Amino acid sequence: MPEARAASAVQEGSEAHARAIFFGGLAVLALIVLIGAGLWLLATRLQRWHAAGQPPATPIETATIAPPPPRLQVSPASDLAAFRAHEEAELHRLGWVDRQAGRARIPIEDAMRLLAAHGWPQTPEPPP
Repeated sequence: MPEARAASAVQEGSEAHARAIFFGGLAVLALIVLIGAGLWLLATRLQRWHAAGQPPATPIETATIAPPPPRLQVSPASDLAAFRAHEEAELHRLGWVDRQAGRARIPIEDAMRLLAAHGWPQTPEPPP
C-alpha cells in the first residue's frame, strides 16, 4: 500500500490549464493585430512619401559630419596636377638651397647647359 501512495504522488495531473491556454492565445492574437496595424500604417505613409516624390529628410540625413583626420583626398587628379605644377615651378626657379654653405638652385635648363659644357664635377677620392 505505501508503494501505491508513492506512485500516485509522482503521477502528473492530466488536466490542461484552459485559462492559461485561452489567455496565451488571446495574447498571440493581440500581437498579430498590433503588428498588422503597424504594417498598414507604415505602408500608407510610404505610399504618401512615394506620391510626394521623396521621403522627408531627417536631421541626421541633412547634417554634414566631417570625419576625423586623416581625411582622404577629395579630388586626387587635381591634387596631383597642383603638386606637379609646384614641382615644375621649382625646376625653373633660381634661389638658395643653403646660403651659409653657398649652395644655390638654378633653373634646370641652365644646369643642363653648364653640365654639357663643363662635364660632371670631379670630387676628390676619400682616403681609405
